Amino acid sequence: MESLLYLTSCMMKSVTLVVGLVAIALCEGTVLSQSRRVQQPIAAETLMIDIIEDDRGIVTISGEFIYLRLYGNGRVEFEDLHKTELGTWTFEKHELRLKTEEVEELLALTRQQDLLDAREEYKRIGLFDDMWTITRITFQHSDGDKRVVIRNYMPDHDRAKGYYPGSLLALMKKAQQIRKVHH
Repeated sequence: MESLLYLTSCMMKSVTLVVGLVAIALCEGTVLSQSRRVQQPIAAETLMIDIIEDDRGIVTISGEFIYLRLYGNGRVEFEDLHKTELGTWTFEKHELRLKTEEVEELLALTRQQDLLDAREEYKRIGLFDDMWTITRITFQHSDGDKRVVIRNYMPDHDRAKGYYPGSLLALMKKAQQIRKVHH
């Protein structure tokens, strides 16, 4: 009789485990599909540079946001987080028009040979605490679009200067400056 009770108990635990795993599997697809996605670029305008960051983890708002988007007419878009009155966080979109010199500076960086020769993907060179990022940089050049993906972009890491192309570092630094100055 004890053996039967023990066997029944083990079976119930197994059923509970299977039901739990099925529930997690079903929810995982839902959670991932509900992550924030950025709006597509405006089709009527020529997109020159598109930098999208996708953050994940427990210390950030998970999902994509526009780090910097430059159109051919000099218009720039970027998004950042703002705290609402209710204490929650939301992304706020900013738009501005760059001076011709700033547009040319950004575009000149995308024409540098080291960036044109850049790898398609740069693996992480370090870890962030409780989060990770994927930065996708896409820009137009004479042969079409170039796309570079960076995992956990860390420009201040000891290995960054030998790991990332110099013009990639300069492009990201300029994008960061634009975000700070115009925010």
